[in-house]
Amino acid sequence: MNVCLLTIILVLFLATPADARADKSPYSDTVRIVAESQNLRVIHFHDWTESTSEARDQMMRTDQDPFTTSNTYSYLECSDKSSGKVLFSTTLSSTPCN
Repeated sequence: MNVCLLTIILVLFLATPADARADKSPYSDTVRIVAESQNLRVIHFHDWTESTSEARDQMMRTDQDPFTTSNTYSYLECSDKSSGKVLFSTTLSSTPCN
């Protein structure tokens, strides 16, 4: 790269306000979201806290597939409201979804 282009990139970066750049610290929270229609209930859960960082990092370093049995940090589940039957789930059967 030529020096002029590098200088322009550096100036633009330094001129960009900090709140317009990437996060200052990693996101770290646990969230459970429930959405319902007349017939269906969908639950999404994720745990991005320090306690799951090893499992998440391992997934990102390897297959980058969050839909394996080693996913201990998130799930998505859809169930029939009247029967409670799970229509599909991305979780292990032992993960509490209710």
